[in-house]
Amino acid sequence: MSNLSSYSNYFAEQGGRLLVNVAALNAASMNDKIKDEIENQVQMYNDSAKKVSDIEKQIKQVEQDYLDFKNSYRDKYIALQEKVISTLKEEAQKELDAQKEKYTAMEEADNEYTDALEKAIQKQRDLRTQANEWEELATKEKKLSLLERDTSGTNAKDVLKQQEDVEKTR
Repeated sequence: MSNLSSYSNYFAEQGGRLLVNVAALNAASMNDKIKDEIENQVQMYNDSAKKVSDIEKQIKQVEQDYLDFKNSYRDKYIALQEKVISTLKEEAQKELDAQKEKYTAMEEADNEYTDALEKAIQKQRDLRTQANEWEELATKEKKLSLLERDTSGTNAKDVLKQQEDVEKTR
């Protein structure tokens, strides 16, 4: 299609396509071979334009498919991250709960130990007090026995007082 300007009366471009002015082409005084070549060239141009249009549509479809894939991938990645975070939070909460249970059990065991220790200490005190009371009673009974051996009667008042004291202690 060399030097199209000389043939511009025979075709026009409209919407990216070439349209042949068939009436002007048929009325032209030119060789049929040239007329056929013009129509052939216009047809080849239109075929090429159609292929370009189809390729552009395919490119747009590929771009849209890529965008859809990218958005889908992003959404799935975000969902995976959220699931991982949720799982990590659950595991951390389980560990925290286990630690709390462990510390609660340790505190209870410590309290039980402290209570048992306090009871043992109190029992020791009670036994010591009782032993002291028994020792005091034994001392008083020994003193009473010594006073009762005295047959002179001078310690009769002391004997009565000591007997009352022993009875109180018992």
